[in-house]
Amino acid sequence: MNEKNPLTVWARIDPPPTNLPVLLWSSFGFESQHPRSISLPNYVEQHAYEIRSQLLSFISEVKFVSDGVRTVEEALQTPEGLSSWWLSFPSLKHWGKRQSIPIACKLIAIERIVDKDALRHIQIESDSDRLQGLIKRVLLERYTVRFRIRRVLIRNVVLPIRALGSIARYLIHTRNQPVRIPTTTNATGHRFAFFDYFAAHDPMQSNHAPYTSPYWGEVPCIVDSPHWFHVYPKNVDRRGLRQTQQAISKLNQENGPEHTLFIKKMQAGDVSAICRTYIAQQRVHRRFRSRLRAFRPADSQIALWNVFEEEWDDSISGSTGIRNLVLLTTTNALVSSMPQFSTIFYLWENQSWELALIHCARRHGRGRLVGVAHSTIRFWDLRYFSDKSENFFNNPKSSRPFPDHILVNSEIGQELLLESGFPKRSISLVEALRYMYLHDLRNVPPKQNGYVLLLGDHLEHVNETLVSVFRKALQQLTRHQHVKIRSHPICQLTKNQLGELFSCVSPEGLSELLRGASVVVTSAASSSAADSVALGIPTIVVLDPQNLNYSPFRETKNVYAVENAEQLSDLLEHKEHLKSQAGETIFCLDPNYPRWRKELTPPDIVSTSIN
Repeated sequence: MNEKNPLTVWARIDPPPTNLPVLLWSSFGFESQHPRSISLPNYVEQHAYEIRSQLLSFISEVKFVSDGVRTVEEALQTPEGLSSWWLSFPSLKHWGKRQSIPIACKLIAIERIVDKDALRHIQIESDSDRLQGLIKRVLLERYTVRFRIRRVLIRNVVLPIRALGSIARYLIHTRNQPVRIPTTTNATGHRFAFFDYFAAHDPMQSNHAPYTSPYWGEVPCIVDSPHWFHVYPKNVDRRGLRQTQQAISKLNQENGPEHTLFIKKMQAGDVSAICRTYIAQQRVHRRFRSRLRAFRPADSQIALWNVFEEEWDDSISGSTGIRNLVLLTTTNALVSSMPQFSTIFYLWENQSWELALIHCARRHGRGRLVGVAHSTIRFWDLRYFSDKSENFFNNPKSSRPFPDHILVNSEIGQELLLESGFPKRSISLVEALRYMYLHDLRNVPPKQNGYVLLLGDHLEHVNETLVSVFRKALQQLTRHQHVKIRSHPICQLTKNQLGELFSCVSPEGLSELLRGASVVVTSAASSSAADSVALGIPTIVVLDPQNLNYSPFRETKNVYAVENAEQLSDLLEHKEHLKSQAGETIFCLDPNYPRWRKELTPPDIVSTSIN
C-alpha cells in the first residue's frame, strides 16, 4: 500500500468497487467480489475480546487526562463528593442513536488492520457527511472550518440554552412535589427497599392486592414491609408526573404507606448551588477540551476521543449535564431523609440515577446496596463491563460507585461477568423475576404450523434494518407465510416502515404471541430473543452491520444468525426443518424462588453465592 493507491473505507449504500481493496464499514462483505476487501463488522466480531478490552481501557484511561494540577475526573468533583465524570455518557457507555460504541470499535479495528504509515493516507467514502467527517477527525485529524464554527456555536450557545430550559422545566413541573421524603411511623421496621421505574406499574392490578412490578415479580411479597421507591424515568413531564403522583397516592391508600416517588422539589439554595457547579464545570470543560482531543493511549495513534466529544459536551454543558446535577442534588437530599434499610435492591443498568443512589446511600449509611440485572447481560452491552482498574471488587481504590453485591438471572450473564474479571464472590444467581411467565409456557409444545413472529426492537434505527431485511425476505419466498408482528412497547413500528405488513401488527401480548409462533425473527439487539429461545422456539436474529452483535447468544448455537434477506429467506422457506430446544440455562426459573428467599432471609447471608 502506498500514497498513490491508498486503502478506502467504504461506508456507502452502493456496492463497493471491485478493483480496489476496501474496508467495508457497514457490510458483512457478501456483495463484495474483491478478495482483499475486509468487512469491519466481521473483523470486530472475530477480534471481539481484544477490541472490547482496548475500548474499555481507553475509557478508563482518558479520565486521568491532566491540566498539570488535577485530572479531569478530579476537576469535575461536585459538592456531593461524586465526580460528574461518572455520570457522563462516555463513562456510562450507553448505546443509542449516536452509535458511539460501534463506531469506536470499527475505528479501533481499522488501526489494527492498517499499518501506522498507511493510516494517514486512508480515503473515506460515505453517504453521511457527519460520519465521513468523524472518521477523518479520528484517523486523519482533519478539522474543517465549518465543523469548528458549528461546534463553537453548539457549545457556547445551544447547549447552555438547553441546560437553562431543562432546569426551568424541572422547577415548573415539580413545584407541587414535597421537599423531603415523608418518613413512615414504622420506618425502623423496614428491612428491604426496592427501587424500580414506576412507568412499569400495571394500573389494572386489583384493589388491595399486594403491589407487584414487572421488574420484581412476586418476590417483594415474601418479605415483611418492603418499601418501594419509584424512579421517574423520563424527562419531567407535568401531565405524566401528576398522574404518577395520583397512582402512588392510591397505592398507599390501598396497601399502606410503602410507596415513594423518588423526585423532589428544589429550594432556592439548591438551584443556586447547581448553577454554581454548572458554571464551574464549564470552566473545566474549556480547560480540558484540547487535552482530551490530544489524548492517545500508549499503543494507539488515533484520536478516538472525537467519537465521544458530542456526548461529552452534552454531558457537561447541555441539558444532560444540568439534569445530572439536579439528579445528584435531589438524590442526596432524598437519601439523607430516607429510613435506614438492611438492604437496598435496585435495577442494575449503569444509569446515572443508579450511580447517584449508590454514592449517596453509601455517604449517608442507608444500607447495603445490591444491584439486580433484571434483563439479559450481553457481551457488547458495555454498560455492564469496565476496565478492571475501575471495578471496585478488584480495585477498592476505584472512585467509581459500585454496589456491594450483584444478582443475575442466568448462567450466561453470570459467566460473562466472571469472564470479564468480576470475582465470583461478587455475584449470585437468582430467579429471573421478569421472565417467570416462561415457566408455565415451557409446557406448551412448539407450533410446527404456526406463524412467523416478528418482534421489533426498542431502537428506531435497528428496526429499520430489521424490517427492511424481513420484507425483502418475504418477497423472495415461493410460498405464503402467515405473519404476526409485535412492536416494542417504547418504539412502535409504523406503517411507513412496514408497508403492506402493517395489517399484521398484533395487539396481543408477548406471552400470547409466543404460544402460537413456529419461528421468531428479531434483531440481534433485542432481548426478546431470550424469551423465545428459553421456550425452545426456533429463533432467527437479523444482524445489523451498522451495529455490533448485541445478541446474548452471539457465541452459542441457540439461534440462527442471518446477515441479509437471502439468508433469512432460505431459513423461512424451510422453517419446518429449523431445530431448537428449550434453553434450560437461559434464565433461572423456579416459581418457589429458593434463591431469592436465601437472599432475603436472613439478610446477613446476601453476600453468599449459590453454587
